[in-house]
Amino acid sequence: GHPEKFLDRDGLIRGYHLHAQRVREAIPPERLLEYSVTEGWEPLCNFLGVPVPDVPFPFVNDRIRIQTVITLAWLLTWIWPLGIILPLLLFLWVVKKVVVTKKKKQKVT
Repeated sequence: GHPEKFLDRDGLIRGYHLHAQRVREAIPPERLLEYSVTEGWEPLCNFLGVPVPDVPFPFVNDRIRIQTVITLAWLLTWIWPLGIILPLLLFLWVVKKVVVTKKKKQKVT
Protein backbone atom coordinates (compact mmCIF):
# COMPACT_ATOMS: atom_id res chain seq x y z
CA GLY A 1 0.00 0.00 0.00
CA HIS A 2 0.83 3.63 0.40
CA PRO A 3 1.42 4.42 4.07
CA GLU A 4 1.76 8.12 3.31
CA LYS A 5 -1.96 8.18 2.45
CA PHE A 6 -3.17 6.98 5.86
CA LEU A 7 -4.52 10.46 6.64
CA ASP A 8 -6.41 10.79 3.35
CA ARG A 9 -9.93 10.52 4.79
CA ASP A 10 -11.71 10.42 1.43
CA GLY A 11 -9.29 7.82 0.11
CA LEU A 12 -9.76 5.68 3.22
CA ILE A 13 -13.55 5.87 2.86
CA ARG A 14 -13.33 4.91 -0.82
CA GLY A 15 -11.05 2.00 0.12
CA TYR A 16 -13.48 0.84 2.79
CA HIS A 17 -16.41 0.88 0.36
CA LEU A 18 -14.35 -0.88 -2.34
CA HIS A 19 -13.37 -3.59 0.14
CA ALA A 20 -17.00 -4.02 1.29
CA GLN A 21 -18.12 -4.35 -2.34
CA ARG A 22 -15.45 -6.97 -3.05
CA VAL A 23 -16.55 -8.94 0.03
CA ARG A 24 -20.19 -8.81 -1.18
CA GLU A 25 -19.09 -10.08 -4.59
CA ALA A 26 -16.94 -12.88 -3.15
CA ILE A 27 -19.24 -14.25 -0.42
CA PRO A 28 -22.59 -15.87 -1.20
CA PRO A 29 -25.48 -13.82 0.27
CA GLU A 30 -26.66 -16.69 2.50
CA ARG A 31 -23.20 -16.77 4.14
CA LEU A 32 -22.75 -13.01 4.53
CA LEU A 33 -24.17 -10.90 7.33
CA GLU A 34 -23.83 -7.15 7.00
CA TYR A 35 -24.33 -6.12 10.56
CA SER A 36 -23.95 -3.12 12.84
CA VAL A 37 -23.61 -3.65 16.58
CA THR A 38 -26.24 -0.96 17.03
CA GLU A 39 -28.75 -3.59 15.83
CA GLY A 40 -28.23 -5.68 18.98
CA TRP A 41 -28.51 -9.45 19.36
CA GLU A 42 -31.45 -10.32 17.13
CA PRO A 43 -30.01 -10.08 13.58
CA LEU A 44 -26.75 -11.70 14.67
CA CYS A 45 -28.42 -14.58 16.48
CA ASN A 46 -30.92 -15.14 13.66
CA PHE A 47 -28.06 -15.32 11.15
CA LEU A 48 -26.16 -17.80 13.33
CA GLY A 49 -29.28 -19.81 14.09
CA VAL A 50 -28.95 -19.48 17.84
CA PRO A 51 -31.39 -18.14 20.44
CA VAL A 52 -31.26 -14.49 21.43
CA PRO A 53 -29.68 -14.16 24.90
CA ASP A 54 -31.67 -12.75 27.80
CA VAL A 55 -28.84 -10.36 28.67
CA PRO A 56 -28.50 -6.87 27.18
CA PHE A 57 -26.20 -6.48 24.20
CA PRO A 58 -22.75 -5.25 25.36
CA PHE A 59 -22.29 -1.83 23.80
CA VAL A 60 -18.76 -1.37 25.17
CA ASN A 61 -17.17 0.68 22.40
CA ASP A 62 -18.96 3.93 22.98
CA ARG A 63 -17.14 7.12 22.05
CA ILE A 64 -16.87 8.52 25.57
CA ARG A 65 -15.35 5.36 26.97
CA ILE A 66 -12.84 5.09 24.15
CA GLN A 67 -11.89 8.77 24.50
CA THR A 68 -11.41 8.28 28.24
CA VAL A 69 -9.08 5.33 27.68
CA ILE A 70 -7.10 7.28 25.07
CA THR A 71 -6.79 10.27 27.42
CA LEU A 72 -5.63 8.08 30.31
CA ALA A 73 -3.09 6.35 28.07
CA TRP A 74 -1.81 9.74 26.90
CA LEU A 75 -1.52 11.00 30.48
CA LEU A 76 0.32 7.87 31.60
CA THR A 77 2.64 8.08 28.62
CA TRP A 78 3.61 11.70 29.21
CA ILE A 79 3.30 12.09 32.98
CA TRP A 80 5.15 9.04 34.37
CA PRO A 81 8.55 10.29 33.15
CA LEU A 82 8.05 13.31 35.39
CA GLY A 83 8.20 10.93 38.36
CA ILE A 84 11.76 10.14 37.30
CA ILE A 85 12.92 13.43 35.80
CA LEU A 86 11.67 15.81 38.52
CA PRO A 87 13.33 13.96 41.44
CA LEU A 88 16.52 13.71 39.37
CA LEU A 89 16.45 17.44 38.65
CA LEU A 90 15.78 18.17 42.32
CA PHE A 91 18.72 15.95 43.30
CA LEU A 92 21.03 17.72 40.81
CA TRP A 93 19.87 21.13 42.06
CA VAL A 94 20.58 20.16 45.68
CA VAL A 95 24.02 18.78 44.75
CA LYS A 96 24.81 21.99 42.87
CA LYS A 97 23.73 24.11 45.86
CA VAL A 98 25.89 22.01 48.22
CA VAL A 99 28.91 22.24 45.91
CA VAL A 100 28.50 26.01 45.42
CA THR A 101 28.07 26.52 49.19
CA LYS A 102 31.24 24.51 49.91
CA LYS A 103 33.20 26.47 47.32
CA LYS A 104 32.00 29.77 48.84
CA LYS A 105 33.00 28.58 52.33
CA GLN A 106 36.43 27.54 51.04
CA LYS A 107 36.94 30.96 49.47
CA VAL A 108 35.99 32.71 52.72
CA THR A 109 38.49 30.75 54.81
